[in-house]
Amino acid sequence: MSKRNKNWIKLFNEGPSSKKLQNWLNDDEEVIYQLFSTDFKYLGVKPVKMIPTYRYSELPDVLKENGVELFRNQLGGCVLIKTKKFSLKTLFPSLKNPKVSKVTLNISRIDKISVLKHFTLHNEETGIILANELNLFSKFVQEYLGLTENFTIGGRLNTTVEGKLGLLYRDGKDNKIREIPVKAQIEVDNFIESENLVIALEAKFASHGNKRSSFSLHQFILPTLLLKGKTNKRILNLLIEYGITDNFNIFFRFFLYEIDVIQDQIILNEYSLLAEKTYEIHFVE
Repeated sequence: MSKRNKNWIKLFNEGPSSKKLQNWLNDDEEVIYQLFSTDFKYLGVKPVKMIPTYRYSELPDVLKENGVELFRNQLGGCVLIKTKKFSLKTLFPSLKNPKVSKVTLNISRIDKISVLKHFTLHNEETGIILANELNLFSKFVQEYLGLTENFTIGGRLNTTVEGKLGLLYRDGKDNKIREIPVKAQIEVDNFIESENLVIALEAKFASHGNKRSSFSLHQFILPTLLLKGKTNKRILNLLIEYGITDNFNIFFRFFLYEIDVIQDQIILNEYSLLAEKTYEIHFVE
């Protein structure tokens, strides 16, 4: 058992918040429970070590066993959500293998690309720059949204965002919204903007071609919360998985999401996968 799982079990069974947590688990009405940085202090570890943020497999076992997921929403803290009990969408969507388009390009298509043949130089930002250089963003949006857009690449978003999220869940015939306060740091790798769209980009480098099977939606919810206060354009989110092989073939897996905004409120569990695609780029000398 990992140290993280042991610490979560200790948090649920021994910590200062354990009684309240157990009462919450047994409560048939309460959907969310807020944990703050102070709840983690007695464990002697930083909250960042306790709060997984990337994929479902990183969720602590004690949360999985109770049908609970989490969302980082306060500085140093998170909110626990009973997704299973209330039939809510998972906040850790699975990633399938989308259909493939193969593209063969002359290596001179990208100027001075010989340096990029070195595997150790590749990372998430390299992938975004290459995808932009290869015009994949415009091609993808044209194919799946039917929009002809010319994108300008922005830069990394790294700031603190404040606001409120709505957790929409169904109780019998009624739709209820629970507000979740947010004051947390966001970090997204980049964004692109056109006349009609702003798309937040979160890239993951698939080291040695190992493809991920899920990701955490929190990586898009906070950028959406930030961007919706800055523009009236449609906001989308693109997860990019980027990998390179020894013979310098590149693949991109694109997963395009949209998060609903209802009456100026982001609904945490109302989101859609709009499109997915794999591009395999084969370079020739």
